[in-house]
Amino acid sequence: MIRFILALFGKQYESCKTCEVYKQQIEYERAEKEMLLETLTSLLKPQVIVSQPSPDLKPITPRFQLFSKRKIELEKADAARARTLKTSLVVGKADSELRKPKEIKITNSNKEIPIESIKVKTVEELEKELGIEEVVS
Repeated sequence: MIRFILALFGKQYESCKTCEVYKQQIEYERAEKEMLLETLTSLLKPQVIVSQPSPDLKPITPRFQLFSKRKIELEKADAARARTLKTSLVVGKADSELRKPKEIKITNSNKEIPIESIKVKTVEELEKELGIEEVVS
């Protein structure tokens, strides 16, 4: 009411110190609420995450297999194992057997290679070559 009367007479209304303090506090609270609102909206914004496609994706296969298919797979694996054992003659043989030139002949693309050309070293020879001394405990 006082403002209205002073406005009619053309005088400026002077507010008290407590009113100024209240206005400052209200402005501070509004600014604080606005900052809080901006923070919340920035947290709620969906972030764009670009995922890199992985090249080693494999299709999902069922765990259940028919016995006939499983049997075929096992037979193929056994045939591959037998082929590797057949082609590698020196696998699983002792050094003494490898030193017998009459018994072992290695074939490579339809050529027989004499065993004399293949040199088999003993553990002692390898230790001497590498300079490893014998450790006695």
